[in-house]
Amino acid sequence: MRDFSIDLQITAHEDIREIRDYLAIEAPASVDRIINTIYDRIADLGRFPESCAKFAPRPEFRRLVVGKYSVFYKVFPEQNLVRVFHVFHQARDTWNMV
Repeated sequence: MRDFSIDLQITAHEDIREIRDYLAIEAPASVDRIINTIYDRIADLGRFPESCAKFAPRPEFRRLVVGKYSVFYKVFPEQNLVRVFHVFHQARDTWNMV
């Protein structure tokens, strides 16, 4: 089986930028480590796209937990594609945001 391609939607890029901006102020010593971990775990989805549970309120999405953050994505097996839509801090009300 070949790896799936990863497609980060503009919304996911914007979410990660907002996380980086927030951490740059609140936790500057941790910002690079946290952002790199998020990107690394997203890259892992290319090898294991269905390794995460479906998100109960919206079962068409899967949810990858990375520390205090949730990555919301869909798998398109016919295209060998993982499309990442959002990355949110778990304290946010994600039920209505995805």
